[in-house]
Amino acid sequence: MAIHAVVLAGGPGERFWPASTETKPKPFLRLWGDRSLLQETVERAAALATAERVWVSGAVAYRPLLLAELPGDLARRRLILEPTRRDTAAAVGLVALRLSLEDPDALAVFLPADHFVGDLAAFGQAVATAAAAAEAGQIAILGLAPHRPETGYGYIQCGAPLAGVAGALQVRRFVVKPDAAAALSYVHDGGYLWNCGMVVARAATVLAAVAAHMPELAAGLAAIGRAWPDGWDAAVDAIFPTLPATSFDYGVLQAAGNVAVVPADFPWDDVGSWDALTRVNADAAGNHIHGRAVALDTTGSVLRNESRDRVLVGFGLEDVAVVVTDHAVVAAPRARSAEWKRMLRALREGDYGQLVGDGLGGAADAGAPARRNGVPGDQGLGDALGAVADAGRRNGVPGGEAVAADALAAALSGGPPGGRPRVRPGGRE
Repeated sequence: MAIHAVVLAGGPGERFWPASTETKPKPFLRLWGDRSLLQETVERAAALATAERVWVSGAVAYRPLLLAELPGDLARRRLILEPTRRDTAAAVGLVALRLSLEDPDALAVFLPADHFVGDLAAFGQAVATAAAAAEAGQIAILGLAPHRPETGYGYIQCGAPLAGVAGALQVRRFVVKPDAAAALSYVHDGGYLWNCGMVVARAATVLAAVAAHMPELAAGLAAIGRAWPDGWDAAVDAIFPTLPATSFDYGVLQAAGNVAVVPADFPWDDVGSWDALTRVNADAAGNHIHGRAVALDTTGSVLRNESRDRVLVGFGLEDVAVVVTDHAVVAAPRARSAEWKRMLRALREGDYGQLVGDGLGGAADAGAPARRNGVPGDQGLGDALGAVADAGRRNGVPGGEAVAADALAAALSGGPPGGRPRVRPGGRE
Protein backbone atom coordinates (compact mmCIF):
# COMPACT_ATOMS: atom_id res chain seq x y z
CA MET A 1 0.00 0.00 0.00
CA ALA A 2 1.68 3.20 -1.20
CA ILE A 3 0.65 6.30 0.76
CA HIS A 4 0.83 9.85 -0.52
CA ALA A 5 1.37 12.42 2.24
CA VAL A 6 -0.12 15.85 1.58
CA VAL A 7 0.73 18.91 3.65
CA LEU A 8 -2.01 21.55 3.61
CA ALA A 9 -0.23 24.89 4.01
CA GLY A 10 -3.10 27.27 3.38
CA GLY A 11 -3.96 28.52 6.87
CA PRO A 12 -3.43 32.26 7.41
CA GLY A 13 -3.05 32.12 11.20
CA GLU A 14 -4.59 35.46 12.12
CA ARG A 15 -4.44 34.61 15.82
CA PHE A 16 -0.65 34.76 15.57
CA TRP A 17 -0.54 38.39 14.50
CA PRO A 18 1.66 40.44 14.68
CA ALA A 19 4.18 37.66 13.99
CA SER A 20 1.96 36.10 11.32
CA THR A 21 1.39 38.58 8.51
CA GLU A 22 0.09 38.66 4.94
CA THR A 23 3.64 38.30 3.64
CA LYS A 24 4.64 35.53 6.09
CA PRO A 25 1.65 33.57 7.44
CA LYS A 26 1.60 31.07 10.26
CA PRO A 27 2.93 27.91 8.49
CA PHE A 28 6.21 29.73 7.82
CA LEU A 29 6.75 30.83 11.44
CA ARG A 30 9.43 29.30 13.63
CA LEU A 31 7.49 29.14 16.86
CA TRP A 32 10.02 26.85 18.53
CA GLY A 33 13.39 25.62 17.35
CA ASP A 34 14.99 26.50 14.05
CA ARG A 35 12.41 24.98 11.70
CA SER A 36 9.10 26.39 10.56
CA LEU A 37 5.80 24.66 11.25
CA LEU A 38 5.70 23.77 7.55
CA GLN A 39 9.15 22.19 7.62
CA GLU A 40 8.28 20.12 10.69
CA THR A 41 5.10 18.87 9.02
CA VAL A 42 6.95 17.98 5.82
CA GLU A 43 9.37 15.97 7.95
CA ARG A 44 6.43 14.06 9.47
CA ALA A 45 5.04 13.51 5.98
CA ALA A 46 8.38 12.14 4.80
CA ALA A 47 8.20 9.50 7.52
CA LEU A 48 4.87 8.27 6.10
CA ALA A 49 5.57 8.30 2.36
CA THR A 50 8.46 7.99 -0.04
CA ALA A 51 9.98 11.26 -1.26
CA GLU A 52 8.17 11.18 -4.59
CA ARG A 53 4.81 10.86 -2.81
CA VAL A 54 5.12 13.90 -0.52
CA TRP A 55 3.09 16.91 -1.68
CA VAL A 56 2.42 20.43 -0.43
CA SER A 57 -0.75 22.38 -1.13
CA GLY A 58 -0.65 26.16 -0.74
CA ALA A 59 -1.30 29.53 -2.30
CA VAL A 60 0.35 30.76 -5.47
CA ALA A 61 1.04 34.01 -3.63
CA TYR A 62 3.35 32.14 -1.27
CA ARG A 63 5.25 30.22 -3.91
CA PRO A 64 8.54 32.09 -3.19
CA LEU A 65 8.25 31.20 0.50
CA LEU A 66 7.44 27.59 -0.34
CA LEU A 67 10.42 27.35 -2.66
CA ALA A 68 12.69 28.72 0.06
CA GLU A 69 11.33 26.38 2.76
CA LEU A 70 11.05 23.07 0.91
CA PRO A 71 13.56 20.57 -0.50
CA GLY A 72 14.38 21.21 -4.15
CA ASP A 73 12.64 18.27 -5.81
CA LEU A 74 9.48 18.69 -3.74
CA ALA A 75 9.38 22.42 -4.43
CA ARG A 76 9.88 21.93 -8.17
CA ARG A 77 7.60 18.99 -8.84
CA ARG A 78 5.01 18.44 -6.11
CA LEU A 79 3.51 21.78 -5.20
CA ILE A 80 -0.24 22.02 -5.80
CA LEU A 81 -0.90 25.75 -5.90
CA GLU A 82 -4.17 27.63 -5.53
CA PRO A 83 -4.67 31.11 -7.03
CA THR A 84 -7.14 32.10 -4.29
CA ARG A 85 -8.26 30.91 -0.86
CA ARG A 86 -11.47 28.87 -1.13
CA ASP A 87 -11.32 26.93 2.16
CA THR A 88 -10.46 23.29 2.69
CA ALA A 89 -13.13 21.52 0.63
CA ALA A 90 -11.79 23.04 -2.58
CA ALA A 91 -8.18 22.56 -1.46
CA VAL A 92 -8.62 18.89 -0.57
CA GLY A 93 -10.71 18.29 -3.68
CA LEU A 94 -8.03 19.80 -5.92
CA VAL A 95 -5.34 17.68 -4.30
CA ALA A 96 -7.45 14.52 -4.64
CA LEU A 97 -8.02 15.31 -8.30
CA ARG A 98 -4.33 15.82 -8.96
CA LEU A 99 -3.35 12.63 -7.14
CA SER A 100 -5.96 10.62 -9.02
CA LEU A 101 -4.54 11.87 -12.30
CA GLU A 102 -0.99 10.98 -11.29
CA ASP A 103 -1.89 7.72 -9.55
CA PRO A 104 -5.44 6.32 -9.98
CA ASP A 105 -4.99 4.14 -6.87
CA ALA A 106 -3.63 6.96 -4.69
CA LEU A 107 -4.31 6.78 -0.97
CA ALA A 108 -3.47 10.00 0.85
CA VAL A 109 -3.01 11.33 4.36
CA PHE A 110 -3.86 15.03 4.61
CA LEU A 111 -1.84 16.90 7.25
CA PRO A 112 -2.41 20.52 8.30
CA ALA A 113 0.91 22.35 8.13
CA ASP A 114 0.60 24.15 11.46
CA HIS A 115 0.01 21.51 14.15
CA PHE A 116 2.22 20.12 16.89
CA VAL A 117 2.63 16.33 16.94
CA GLY A 118 4.72 14.39 19.45
CA ASP A 119 5.57 10.67 19.56
CA LEU A 120 5.97 10.07 15.84
CA ALA A 121 5.88 6.29 16.31
CA ALA A 122 2.38 6.42 17.82
CA PHE A 123 1.37 8.91 15.14
CA GLY A 124 2.58 6.54 12.41
CA GLN A 125 0.64 3.64 13.94
CA ALA A 126 -2.56 5.69 13.96
CA VAL A 127 -2.05 6.64 10.31
CA ALA A 128 -1.51 2.97 9.42
CA THR A 129 -4.83 2.04 11.06
CA ALA A 130 -6.55 4.90 9.26
CA ALA A 131 -5.02 3.74 5.98
CA ALA A 132 -6.53 0.28 6.52
CA ALA A 133 -9.93 1.93 6.99
CA ALA A 134 -9.33 3.98 3.84
CA GLU A 135 -8.55 0.80 1.91
CA ALA A 136 -12.00 -0.40 2.99
CA GLY A 137 -13.64 2.64 1.39
CA GLN A 138 -13.78 4.93 4.42
CA ILE A 139 -12.70 8.51 4.89
CA ALA A 140 -10.78 8.08 8.13
CA ILE A 141 -10.12 10.83 10.67
CA LEU A 142 -7.60 10.70 13.49
CA GLY A 143 -9.21 11.45 16.86
CA LEU A 144 -7.68 12.10 20.27
CA ALA A 145 -9.19 11.77 23.73
CA PRO A 146 -9.97 15.26 25.09
CA HIS A 147 -8.13 16.14 28.29
CA ARG A 148 -9.49 19.67 28.76
CA PRO A 149 -12.81 21.34 27.83
CA GLU A 150 -11.62 23.02 24.62
CA THR A 151 -14.42 25.06 23.04
CA GLY A 152 -12.37 25.92 19.95
CA TYR A 153 -12.04 22.32 18.73
CA GLY A 154 -14.40 20.04 16.87
CA TYR A 155 -15.50 16.80 18.53
CA ILE A 156 -16.50 13.40 17.20
CA GLN A 157 -18.96 11.13 18.98
CA CYS A 158 -17.80 7.59 18.40
CA GLY A 159 -20.08 4.85 17.18
CA ALA A 160 -19.71 1.09 16.82
CA PRO A 161 -16.46 -0.61 15.79
CA LEU A 162 -15.83 -0.52 12.05
CA ALA A 163 -16.26 -4.01 10.67
CA GLY A 164 -13.06 -5.56 9.39
CA VAL A 165 -10.70 -2.82 10.62
CA ALA A 166 -9.34 -3.25 14.14
CA GLY A 167 -8.88 0.03 15.95
CA ALA A 168 -11.33 2.05 13.84
CA LEU A 169 -14.82 3.19 14.81
CA GLN A 170 -17.84 4.48 12.98
CA VAL A 171 -18.63 8.16 13.42
CA ARG A 172 -21.95 8.73 15.15
CA ARG A 173 -21.97 12.51 14.86
CA PHE A 174 -19.84 15.66 14.75
CA VAL A 175 -19.99 18.52 17.24
CA VAL A 176 -18.42 21.79 16.11
CA LYS A 177 -17.05 24.22 18.71
CA PRO A 178 -19.36 23.36 21.63
CA ASP A 179 -20.07 25.63 24.57
CA ALA A 180 -18.01 25.25 27.75
CA ALA A 181 -20.52 23.03 29.57
CA ALA A 182 -20.81 20.62 26.66
CA ALA A 183 -17.03 20.53 26.16
CA LEU A 184 -16.54 19.66 29.83
CA SER A 185 -19.10 16.86 29.58
CA TYR A 186 -17.23 15.39 26.59
CA VAL A 187 -14.04 15.19 28.65
CA HIS A 188 -15.78 12.97 31.21
CA ASP A 189 -18.10 11.09 28.83
CA GLY A 190 -15.43 8.87 27.25
CA GLY A 191 -17.31 8.54 23.98
CA TYR A 192 -16.04 11.72 22.34
CA LEU A 193 -12.75 12.52 20.63
CA TRP A 194 -11.14 15.70 19.43
CA ASN A 195 -11.26 15.97 15.65
CA CYS A 196 -7.62 16.77 14.99
CA GLY A 197 -8.14 17.52 11.29
CA MET A 198 -5.93 14.77 9.88
CA VAL A 199 -7.71 12.70 7.24
CA VAL A 200 -6.72 9.51 5.41
CA ALA A 201 -8.62 8.39 2.30
CA ARG A 202 -8.27 7.20 -1.25
CA ALA A 203 -8.30 10.08 -3.70
CA ALA A 204 -11.13 8.38 -5.57
CA THR A 205 -13.16 8.11 -2.36
CA VAL A 206 -12.72 11.82 -1.68
CA LEU A 207 -13.78 12.73 -5.22
CA ALA A 208 -16.85 10.49 -5.01
CA ALA A 209 -17.87 12.07 -1.70
CA VAL A 210 -17.40 15.56 -3.15
CA ALA A 211 -19.52 14.60 -6.13
CA ALA A 212 -22.29 13.25 -3.90
CA HIS A 213 -22.41 16.12 -1.40
CA MET A 214 -20.91 19.15 -3.14
CA PRO A 215 -21.93 18.87 -6.81
CA GLU A 216 -20.96 22.45 -7.64
CA LEU A 217 -17.43 21.79 -6.42
CA ALA A 218 -17.40 18.47 -8.29
CA ALA A 219 -18.36 20.19 -11.54
CA GLY A 220 -15.54 22.69 -11.19
CA LEU A 221 -13.01 19.97 -10.43
CA ALA A 222 -14.23 17.97 -13.40
CA ALA A 223 -13.60 20.97 -15.66
CA ILE A 224 -10.08 21.33 -14.25
CA GLY A 225 -9.47 17.61 -14.76
CA ARG A 226 -10.35 17.88 -18.44
CA ALA A 227 -7.40 20.23 -18.96
CA TRP A 228 -4.82 17.75 -17.60
CA PRO A 229 -1.90 17.75 -18.11
CA ASP A 230 -0.77 20.71 -20.20
CA GLY A 231 -3.68 22.98 -19.40
CA TRP A 232 -3.69 22.31 -15.65
CA ASP A 233 -2.32 25.65 -14.44
CA ALA A 234 -4.55 27.71 -16.71
CA ALA A 235 -7.58 25.67 -15.68
CA VAL A 236 -6.84 26.02 -11.97
CA ASP A 237 -6.31 29.77 -12.30
CA ALA A 238 -9.56 30.18 -14.21
CA ILE A 239 -11.88 27.85 -12.31
CA PHE A 240 -10.59 27.53 -8.75
CA PRO A 241 -11.69 31.07 -7.75
CA THR A 242 -15.27 30.16 -8.71
CA LEU A 243 -15.44 27.07 -6.47
CA PRO A 244 -17.56 27.09 -3.28
CA ALA A 245 -15.72 28.43 -0.23
CA THR A 246 -16.66 25.72 2.29
CA SER A 247 -14.69 23.65 4.74
CA PHE A 248 -14.09 19.97 3.98
CA ASP A 249 -15.48 19.09 7.41
CA TYR A 250 -18.79 20.85 6.77
CA GLY A 251 -19.19 20.20 3.07
CA VAL A 252 -18.12 16.54 2.97
CA LEU A 253 -17.27 14.83 6.26
CA GLN A 254 -20.42 15.85 8.12
CA ALA A 255 -22.61 14.71 5.22
CA ALA A 256 -20.92 11.50 4.09
CA GLY A 257 -21.92 8.12 5.45
CA ASN A 258 -18.56 6.41 4.96
CA VAL A 259 -16.57 8.30 7.62
CA ALA A 260 -14.61 6.50 10.33
CA VAL A 261 -12.50 7.69 13.25
CA VAL A 262 -9.30 6.16 14.60
CA PRO A 263 -8.77 6.80 18.33
CA ALA A 264 -5.10 7.76 18.61
CA ASP A 265 -2.78 8.45 21.53
CA PHE A 266 0.01 10.91 20.86
CA PRO A 267 0.74 14.46 22.05
CA TRP A 268 -1.06 16.90 19.77
CA ASP A 269 -2.09 20.54 19.62
CA ASP A 270 -3.57 22.53 16.75
CA VAL A 271 -1.44 25.51 17.84
CA GLY A 272 -4.42 27.72 17.20
CA SER A 273 -3.32 30.75 19.23
CA TRP A 274 -0.48 32.09 21.35
CA ASP A 275 -1.98 30.27 24.31
CA ALA A 276 -0.93 26.96 22.77
CA LEU A 277 2.76 27.73 23.19
CA THR A 278 2.48 27.38 26.97
CA ARG A 279 1.30 23.81 26.36
CA VAL A 280 3.86 22.68 23.78
CA ASN A 281 6.97 24.80 24.40
CA ALA A 282 7.18 26.17 27.95
CA ASP A 283 9.76 26.27 30.73
CA ALA A 284 9.34 25.00 34.29
CA ALA A 285 7.31 28.10 35.22
CA GLY A 286 4.92 27.50 32.33
CA ASN A 287 6.32 30.41 30.30
CA HIS A 288 7.03 30.42 26.58
CA ILE A 289 9.99 32.78 26.11
CA HIS A 290 11.41 33.68 22.72
CA GLY A 291 13.99 36.22 21.61
CA ARG A 292 15.40 38.92 23.83
CA ALA A 293 12.95 38.38 26.68
CA VAL A 294 13.26 38.00 30.44
CA ALA A 295 10.64 36.64 32.85
CA LEU A 296 10.82 37.75 36.49
CA ASP A 297 8.27 36.47 38.97
CA THR A 298 6.20 35.52 35.94
CA THR A 299 4.24 32.32 35.35
CA GLY A 300 2.08 30.80 32.61
CA SER A 301 2.84 33.58 30.15
CA VAL A 302 3.96 34.05 26.56
CA LEU A 303 6.83 36.52 26.20
CA ARG A 304 7.57 36.59 22.49
CA ASN A 305 10.04 39.18 21.21
CA GLU A 306 10.75 39.21 17.49
CA SER A 307 12.07 42.76 17.34
CA ARG A 308 15.68 43.49 16.54
CA ASP A 309 16.46 46.31 18.96
CA ARG A 310 14.22 45.91 22.03
CA VAL A 311 14.26 43.86 25.21
CA LEU A 312 10.99 42.46 26.56
CA VAL A 313 10.77 42.12 30.34
CA GLY A 314 7.84 40.43 32.04
CA PHE A 315 7.73 41.25 35.76
CA GLY A 316 5.06 39.91 38.09
CA LEU A 317 2.89 38.62 35.24
CA GLU A 318 0.53 35.66 35.35
CA ASP A 319 -1.19 34.06 32.35
CA VAL A 320 -0.44 36.94 29.97
CA ALA A 321 0.60 36.96 26.31
CA VAL A 322 2.96 39.73 25.16
CA VAL A 323 4.14 39.71 21.55
CA VAL A 324 6.62 42.24 20.21
CA THR A 325 7.63 42.72 16.57
CA ASP A 326 9.22 45.60 14.69
CA HIS A 327 5.79 47.02 13.82
CA ALA A 328 3.53 46.21 16.79
CA VAL A 329 3.34 45.31 20.49
CA VAL A 330 0.34 43.34 21.75
CA ALA A 331 -0.43 42.42 25.36
CA ALA A 332 -3.50 40.48 26.49
CA PRO A 333 -4.67 37.87 28.97
CA ARG A 334 -3.40 34.58 27.61
CA ALA A 335 -6.86 33.00 27.94
CA ARG A 336 -8.18 35.55 25.43
CA SER A 337 -5.60 34.85 22.74
CA ALA A 338 -8.25 32.86 20.87
CA GLU A 339 -10.15 36.16 20.49
CA TRP A 340 -7.33 37.76 18.50
CA LYS A 341 -9.55 38.05 15.40
CA ARG A 342 -11.91 40.32 17.32
CA MET A 343 -8.99 42.60 18.09
CA LEU A 344 -7.92 42.62 14.44
CA ARG A 345 -11.43 43.54 13.32
CA ALA A 346 -11.37 46.50 15.69
CA LEU A 347 -8.01 47.62 14.32
CA ARG A 348 -9.23 47.35 10.74
CA GLU A 349 -12.31 49.39 11.56
CA GLY A 350 -10.20 52.05 13.29
CA ASP A 351 -7.06 53.87 12.23
CA TYR A 352 -4.77 50.88 11.92
CA GLY A 353 -6.22 48.92 9.01
CA GLN A 354 -3.08 49.40 6.93
CA LEU A 355 -0.96 47.93 9.71
CA VAL A 356 -3.14 44.85 10.06
CA GLY A 357 -4.08 44.38 6.40
CA ASP A 358 -7.37 43.33 4.86
CA GLY A 359 -7.03 39.85 6.29
CA LEU A 360 -4.08 37.51 6.57
CA GLY A 361 -3.69 35.66 3.34
CA GLY A 362 -5.25 38.65 1.58
CA ALA A 363 -2.68 38.35 -1.15
CA ALA A 364 -4.41 35.11 -2.06
CA ASP A 365 -8.01 36.16 -1.44
CA ALA A 366 -10.77 35.27 -3.90
CA GLY A 367 -10.84 37.63 -6.86
CA ALA A 368 -7.12 38.34 -6.86
CA PRO A 369 -5.47 37.91 -10.29
CA ALA A 370 -3.80 34.57 -10.75
CA ARG A 371 -0.03 34.77 -10.42
CA ARG A 372 0.81 32.18 -13.04
CA ASN A 373 -1.09 32.89 -16.21
CA GLY A 374 -2.80 36.24 -15.77
CA VAL A 375 -6.29 34.72 -15.76
CA PRO A 376 -8.73 36.96 -13.82
CA GLY A 377 -9.79 35.19 -10.65
CA ASP A 378 -13.32 36.63 -10.62
CA GLN A 379 -14.60 35.52 -13.99
CA GLY A 380 -17.76 33.43 -14.06
CA LEU A 381 -17.80 29.68 -14.37
CA GLY A 382 -18.98 29.83 -17.96
CA ASP A 383 -16.06 32.04 -18.96
CA ALA A 384 -13.75 29.83 -16.95
CA LEU A 385 -14.90 26.71 -18.77
CA GLY A 386 -14.33 28.50 -22.03
CA ALA A 387 -10.84 29.40 -20.93
CA VAL A 388 -10.17 25.77 -20.04
CA ALA A 389 -11.43 24.61 -23.39
CA ASP A 390 -9.21 27.15 -25.15
CA ALA A 391 -6.24 26.05 -23.05
CA GLY A 392 -6.94 22.44 -23.92
CA ARG A 393 -7.09 23.20 -27.63
CA ARG A 394 -3.88 25.21 -27.48
CA ASN A 395 -2.07 22.40 -25.71
CA GLY A 396 -3.64 19.48 -27.53
CA VAL A 397 -5.37 18.07 -24.47
CA PRO A 398 -8.33 15.89 -25.50
CA GLY A 399 -11.29 16.39 -23.18
CA GLY A 400 -11.94 12.66 -23.15
CA GLU A 401 -8.68 11.96 -21.32
CA ALA A 402 -9.88 13.32 -17.97
CA VAL A 403 -10.04 10.11 -15.96
CA ALA A 404 -10.87 11.84 -12.69
CA ALA A 405 -13.50 14.02 -14.36
CA ASP A 406 -15.23 10.94 -15.72
CA ALA A 407 -15.15 9.40 -12.24
CA LEU A 408 -16.73 12.53 -10.84
CA ALA A 409 -19.45 12.49 -13.43
CA ALA A 410 -20.23 8.88 -12.62
CA ALA A 411 -20.28 9.64 -8.93
CA LEU A 412 -22.77 12.45 -9.46
CA SER A 413 -25.32 9.86 -10.40
CA GLY A 414 -24.41 7.31 -7.78
CA GLY A 415 -22.05 8.51 -5.06
CA PRO A 416 -22.02 7.33 -1.47
CA PRO A 417 -25.24 8.05 0.43
CA GLY A 418 -25.44 10.88 2.91
CA GLY A 419 -25.00 9.81 6.50
CA ARG A 420 -25.85 12.75 8.77
CA PRO A 421 -26.95 16.38 8.71
CA ARG A 422 -24.24 19.05 8.71
CA VAL A 423 -23.52 21.07 11.82
CA ARG A 424 -22.41 24.69 11.80
CA PRO A 425 -19.97 25.91 14.49
CA GLY A 426 -21.64 26.09 17.89
CA GLY A 427 -24.44 23.72 16.87
CA ARG A 428 -25.23 20.09 17.40
CA GLU A 429 -27.51 17.59 15.77
